[in-house]
Order: sequence, then C-alpha cells, then structure tokens
Amino acid sequence: MYSGESTKLPWLQPVLYTLASGMTMLTVLPVQQVVKPIPIVSAVLVVLFWLWVGWLVYRGLRTPMRVPDRRWLVFGFVGIVGSAIALLLILDYGLNSDITRAFRYSFVYFPAVILLLAVGLSPYWRFLKVSSLLPPPSSLLSLSFFKKKAIVLIWLVALMGALTVSFGFAYQKTHRPDLVVEQIQKVSTSPVLVTIAHQTHGQTGRLMGLAWLLRETNPSSSYYLDHQTCKPRKDQSCNLPTPQLRQTLNKIPRPFDLWLVNYQGITDLANERCFLIMI
Repeated sequence: MYSGESTKLPWLQPVLYTLASGMTMLTVLPVQQVVKPIPIVSAVLVVLFWLWVGWLVYRGLRTPMRVPDRRWLVFGFVGIVGSAIALLLILDYGLNSDITRAFRYSFVYFPAVILLLAVGLSPYWRFLKVSSLLPPPSSLLSLSFFKKKAIVLIWLVALMGALTVSFGFAYQKTHRPDLVVEQIQKVSTSPVLVTIAHQTHGQTGRLMGLAWLLRETNPSSSYYLDHQTCKPRKDQSCNLPTPQLRQTLNKIPRPFDLWLVNYQGITDLANERCFLIMI
C-alpha cells in the first residue's frame, strides 16, 4: 500500500510521520548534512523535549478547563487539531495518497497547535496558582523551578529549531537542484540543455530551481519541459524522451550537453547524434 520498505510495519508509517511532523512544529535539531551520530542524538533530544513540554501543557491546560467560559475554547482548538490529523490519515489510509510523508501538509493545523501551547504554558508565565496541579515544592519539577524559566527555555529551543532550518540542517527539499547544478558545472564545458520529464507543476518548479542556480554560472543554458502524456504509476514505459524532445534536439546547433532529469529510462538517442554518459 505504501512505499515503506524501510520499516516492517508500513501501515504504521502515516502515524509515525504525523507524530514527527507534530514535534517539528515546536523545534527541530540538526538531522541533515551532519555526521551520523548527530541526527540520532538530535531525534532523542527532540522527543524528550516534547515529552517535557507536553507534560507542562497538559498540566497548564487544566487551569482554563476549570473555567466554564474558557473550556469551550480549549475543546475547540483540540477539535481543530484532531480533525485535521484525522483528515490527513483518512487521505493516507483511504485514498493511498501518502500525504503524511510531506510534513508541509501537516502545518495546516500549526496555528491551532501554537495557540494550545500558549494557553497551556500561560499559567507558568503569569504565576497563576496551579500548585495543586504540580508536584510538591520540594521537587525539582515544582512550580518554583519552572515559572518563567521554562517558557524562556522553550523559546530558546524553538529558536534553535528555526536556525536549524534556516542553515539547511533540517527540512531540506527532497529534490536538490544545487547538487544537480554542481554536477553540471563539473562535467559540462559546452552549452547546456536541461530537460525534465514533466507531468505536473512540481516538475516545472524543479526545472525553475535549476534555471535559477544556473543563471549566473551558465547563462547560455536552455531548458525544456518534456511533457509526458502517460501515467507514471500505471505505465512502465513512462518518463522516456518524447518524439517532441527528439525534434527539438535536431534544431539545436552542436556541440551541446543534454542533461535529462527525472527520466526513468533512456532510449537510444544516437540518431540525434547524442552520446550517453551516466552521472
């Protein structure tokens, strides 16, 4: 059902992806472009941090829940978050859309999560009397230990998450045009034609990303959207160079370097005086 070869329980992946996307709504530590032990340590720290914050929020939410005028607000935001998660899981399990794998779709309920966090943490900031909901003062987990320090710490860890994303150590796109352009710059000495097998606007954006990065280093580059009329999931012969691309190649002066992006297979292009070099 799902392309989940990395786990023995692929049916559980949507739930795991949902949990992971929820954690990154508050913070994420370096998990990409770092040496191997760092992502493991980062993941463990994020999980522990969320358990701690979740405990605080759960305790803090019990205060407004005792006020009838505010109780319905908490129930409302919890309902928004729960309904959004349920909708994503229905799309995933019911329509096999694999939508939870892309964390950006989960951020539709991000504002409601932040509001719940704010409501749950507000008692600690405003020094409301919630001692009956917390451990005894002698405990390190008491209100005297938390207070505003807990909020400041949460803010700092969230800021670390924002910096992690800003510096490219997390939330990188699956498609990396910078790596493709790096290979083009290393290999190509002739004018470049970059073509991509095209079905949706997603491939249009990827080709635009390549063009954006090549605009300075190789301004003479050309680009071609090789539109495919086949269905990639149903037609095994899909994503091959089309006759329209072949006709375009015949019109371009030689020599030039042809870069084929997102093609599943390459047919013989020798008739167009092209020679295949695999990168």
